[in-house]
Amino acid sequence: MCNPGLAILGTQAASGAMSTVGAIFGAKSQKSALNHQAGMADINAKIHDMNARELIRAGIVEESRIKLRGAQAKSSQVAQMAGSGIDIAGSPTALARLTGSDVITEVDAQTLRGNALRAAWGQRFEAGNERRKGMALRASAASISPFMSGLTTFMTSAAQVAGSWYSMDKQGAFAKNTNPTTTGQAALYSGTGKLQPLGGGFGGW
Repeated sequence: MCNPGLAILGTQAASGAMSTVGAIFGAKSQKSALNHQAGMADINAKIHDMNARELIRAGIVEESRIKLRGAQAKSSQVAQMAGSGIDIAGSPTALARLTGSDVITEVDAQTLRGNALRAAWGQRFEAGNERRKGMALRASAASISPFMSGLTTFMTSAAQVAGSWYSMDKQGAFAKNTNPTTTGQAALYSGTGKLQPLGGGFGGW
């Protein structure tokens, strides 16, 4: 018959083995997940960089359009003044009007340029955040060792099994059973070959 104490220890050992395997695969899964997240962070960083470049490009194109529209508006003003017989070079009012048009055009262009640069800077800032996030995730993944996780779990389980064995051994769980009917008695064989109890009986030998 199997000793109950040994059965308990066997169950604990099997549970420890399963925990060890689970720890190894759990660490591998966590490591893989962190590396995957780091890869996604790299992709996000590249997307933000692309957005920043597109914002700058779009800003340059729109700034050129604003300046072109401003130049066209100024040409129309000059043509109107010339058609009205105004001497533009000798008219302070005409010069002020044309200068005002140039200023408005430049202000609009500078405003658009500033907005584009701020938007691009925001995208590049996010790109930097994503790269730092990726580096941190990779560092965390590198710090995970499936072997060490399994070894730690194994050592913990082994210590628990050893503690249980020691505790049960102190309580006599592994001692051999004795026959209670013969406890405290001694037997020997008489000359006739019959088993006789030590100490006589009711009539001696």
